[in-house]
Amino acid sequence: MKHARIITTAFMVLTMLTAAAANTVHRYLLSAGSNNGGKDRVMLRYAVSDATAFAAVLTDMGGVDRKNAVVLSDPSGRELLGGIAKLSKIMASDKAANPDVRGEVFIYYSGHADEKGLKLGSETLGWSEFRSAVSGLDADVRIAVLDACGSGAITRAKGGVASPAFLSDASSNMKGYAFLTSSNENESSQESDRIKGSYFTYALLSGMRGAADMTGDGKVSVSEAYQYAFNETLQYTQNTRAGTQHPSRDMNLVGTGDVVMTDLRETSAALSLDVNLEGRFFIRDKSGNLFTELRKYRGRAIELGMPPGRYSVEMETPSRSWMSGGVEIAADKRTALSMNDMKTMKRRAGVARGDDNAAYSERTPIGRMFNNIIDKGILGLSYDVELDGLMGVSVYTGTPWLYTRIEYAQPIGALDSKPKGYGGGLGTRFGMAAPFYVNLDLLLMKFYGDVDTLFDADKMFRDPVFDERDTIVGHTRQSSNHLLKLRLGVNYAPIRYAAIFGGAYLNCLVADRNDEFISVKRPDPNRPGWGVTWPPPEPEKFGYHETKVRVWPGVYAGVTVIIR
Repeated sequence: MKHARIITTAFMVLTMLTAAAANTVHRYLLSAGSNNGGKDRVMLRYAVSDATAFAAVLTDMGGVDRKNAVVLSDPSGRELLGGIAKLSKIMASDKAANPDVRGEVFIYYSGHADEKGLKLGSETLGWSEFRSAVSGLDADVRIAVLDACGSGAITRAKGGVASPAFLSDASSNMKGYAFLTSSNENESSQESDRIKGSYFTYALLSGMRGAADMTGDGKVSVSEAYQYAFNETLQYTQNTRAGTQHPSRDMNLVGTGDVVMTDLRETSAALSLDVNLEGRFFIRDKSGNLFTELRKYRGRAIELGMPPGRYSVEMETPSRSWMSGGVEIAADKRTALSMNDMKTMKRRAGVARGDDNAAYSERTPIGRMFNNIIDKGILGLSYDVELDGLMGVSVYTGTPWLYTRIEYAQPIGALDSKPKGYGGGLGTRFGMAAPFYVNLDLLLMKFYGDVDTLFDADKMFRDPVFDERDTIVGHTRQSSNHLLKLRLGVNYAPIRYAAIFGGAYLNCLVADRNDEFISVKRPDPNRPGWGVTWPPPEPEKFGYHETKVRVWPGVYAGVTVIIR
């Protein structure tokens, strides 16, 4: 009898351990942001930072181990698919070691897109190819969050419709896929300077940090996060010039339970808003940047997972605004905020919500162009050497599809070498298969000093012809030398901040010379009195002017430092 009880107990323990192993969840993440959607599209400001922020929330509060997270900045199509393939290998390795472990994978993309697919620089990754790559991941649950214009096209591709809540925790046996998109197939997805991010991702992250926890259980399901992001995005964009933005979703999941997106108990620090507080809350970090924004109603406490640090909290009500200026969020601590911590403040002059002049994503032309050049563009420093012995140092800034280049040039050697040239011009660049891209530059430079040796300009001009009786006693020269350069190069960027390049150029030198001579004529021996030397002959002046053009090709090579 005793042996039977021991066997029964051992069997129960083994059953519990087996069930626990089966309920263990491993989570994986690929988060990608692409600011560059090609030369015909505005350069975004916040797609890359949105991807970084999404990854931070899931690794801090979403149960994703950092070794299982892949974060990509401005990837090419090949790099994005390669990131998914890398994630697949990590998952396969875990599965081989733990066959009973559930796998849940998150794919996040922020950037440009259209009805054809994701716009990655000059490339387009088709919706069908992207969806096929995500569907090929061997996971129980696959979740894709797409914050891009027209991203609803991916839900249209398979006729998806809304379904019940879908992400799972360890008690769930749900399987399948879900796609959350920031807009429908015909809408623009917008970003804003005020919140320093896209409206949809900003709302989604606020919800994932705790604002969407409607049940108060300390966990945010994807259904809660999506519904919160949907409502907030509508409110943010209802008055923007690009129009109201409607997030959408496509889900095909079966099973029971609920998939948890974030667990507030996983974070080391949190801010707890008292049950009696009510209003629109704006929480800013110590630098004054808006960290999160949410609507809170009386009767419901909200806990927000936040990184440790110093914050200010503003509560806006219809009648007045309240402020708590020095809220310290400490690690391993829940910081409570109640009405006793708030002080009244003057209302700020403002504009209607959503009427944000900086929400430039997918808008048209002039405002976006200035936005690009001022803060969204590229900045680099280059050094190059040409076949004809000229070296140049240049700085360029602007957008990838139109930038300004300013260049200094001189013969290879010491900095005091002559002649020296200064000038500038315009350029453009466009992608090939990453990490290669092509540049095309047109520069106009003016050279000072003697260009004869450097450009063989002395061969362009004929020597002055003098009368045999002339004795040259004085000579002055004024010259003007302009060089027009057309360069086509191929760049290879093995790392993010540096590239090597080489290519061909076509130079056109316009050299202008204006010589003035002073001569004294010897007496004519055929004239009477030719030997008389007094009075001496009067000096005479005569000029010599000529303009020549020389065109020649060559090759060049160099290195560039990409500052941003």
